[in-house]
Amino acid sequence: MVQLSATVYIIRGILRSLFHSTTTILYFIIFGQKLFEIQTPKGQSINFAKQENLSAGIFLRIYMIGHMFTTILNVISIFMARKILSAVYKGMFYYSIMMLIDELFDTNRRRNNQSYFGTQVPQHIMDIIDLDQQNHQFKDVIKNLKMFKLTERTMEKLKNSTESKYEFTCSICFDNLKLEDEVIETYCDKEVEYKLDDVVIKKKIPHIFHSKCILVWLGKGHLSCPLCRTQLYQKLIQLNTNFSQRIDQNVRVEQDSHQLRIQYGRDLERDETDLENMDEQALQQQQQQQQQWQLQNLEQQSISIAQAQNNSSQIPRDIHQRESLEIQQQLAQVSINDVNLIVRSNAERVDESSLLMDQDFNDVEERSSANMDVVVK
Repeated sequence: MVQLSATVYIIRGILRSLFHSTTTILYFIIFGQKLFEIQTPKGQSINFAKQENLSAGIFLRIYMIGHMFTTILNVISIFMARKILSAVYKGMFYYSIMMLIDELFDTNRRRNNQSYFGTQVPQHIMDIIDLDQQNHQFKDVIKNLKMFKLTERTMEKLKNSTESKYEFTCSICFDNLKLEDEVIETYCDKEVEYKLDDVVIKKKIPHIFHSKCILVWLGKGHLSCPLCRTQLYQKLIQLNTNFSQRIDQNVRVEQDSHQLRIQYGRDLERDETDLENMDEQALQQQQQQQQQWQLQNLEQQSISIAQAQNNSSQIPRDIHQRESLEIQQQLAQVSINDVNLIVRSNAERVDESSLLMDQDFNDVEERSSANMDVVVK
């Protein structure tokens, strides 16, 4: 479609230019010789006021030549317009494709912005998150920029470090850097190669800008060097390991805004059924823990009771064993003669006790008989 429309436009322009040029040329070919002649009644041509109308003839010829030049320029412009139109149509085609792709990404982003249960997070909240992310990056970049005033000493250093005088201009406003100007130097650390007397030299040329210009540039969201397009925030992370570790520890918003949006959406609204399920799971876990604790307590109690019983049964056994051991030791110490003496002494004691019992019995009989006699009398 692009090539067809361009060719149609070119053909139309060519035909139009050819028509105008051919009509002009034919007019002067047919009537150019007779501009300064008139016909007499006898049919003879006579030059009429040739000197007076010479300027008019020159003007007409100049007009013809100018018209021919315009025709040629039209043809050239038509051929140039072919490329321009094709580029324009291609640009429009690519722009429409990019718009469609952007729309698809927007729809996917809106879907991702939805919470876990289907509720969509308001767009203004997402904008606030993005602005917060940009503000954090802007502050970190500004804190690490080098700001100073230009003095003669600094100007000499710049002259030694740069290869040409064009480096002394601010690439944002294109004004020359002067003494006492407040400037900011970025930390791009770009090496530039240039030849000096057929010798290739590599130098790290500082990128210096007016402080107002660079702050306006960064404030618009361009967190990059205006000269070399180095991403200052990413470069800051590479240069400063402590800074990158601090970012990893704090889990900055700018590292993964997509996850932050999803988490924010999930925390925005919770479904009641999931909360109930969470409560039930918590109760079940508590019950299981209580049962485990009870079983552990019962096992400990049973173990302690068994140990107490074993200890109580062992105590009298130990006592009897000790007594028997003492008796055995005493018996082992006693000799056989000692045993005979003990037996004899015991036998004598028995005999004495038996004699005493007999005497007592006789006395009782005598008393009883005496009493009976008294009663009979």
